[in-house]
Amino acid sequence: MIEKLTFEDFAAHLHEPFHVYYTESEYLEMMLKQVSHLGDEPAADEDRTQAFSIIFQCPEKDKYLIQAIYKIKHEKMGDLDIFLVPLGPNKEGTQYEAIFN
Repeated sequence: MIEKLTFEDFAAHLHEPFHVYYTESEYLEMMLKQVSHLGDEPAADEDRTQAFSIIFQCPEKDKYLIQAIYKIKHEKMGDLDIFLVPLGPNKEGTQYEAIFN
């Protein structure tokens, strides 16, 4: 399923909450803050989609997730296993990024 996700799949849920599980029962709620295209659009004859990134904003300042694959749950998108990379803290908490290519 993850290999079929597109920019549009995530863009439809911009500014919505996602639950990022760091144990089987514990999670951090994160807001999908940004969805961005990356690089050049593939040629019409290429059988692939354009690379894109998503950025989550976590308001939690006391918990910090390491770079890893996390189970992410969303009300409409369901359960996803996504590799997240911490971008670091900002005034709103911590940001995490995932890249799809």
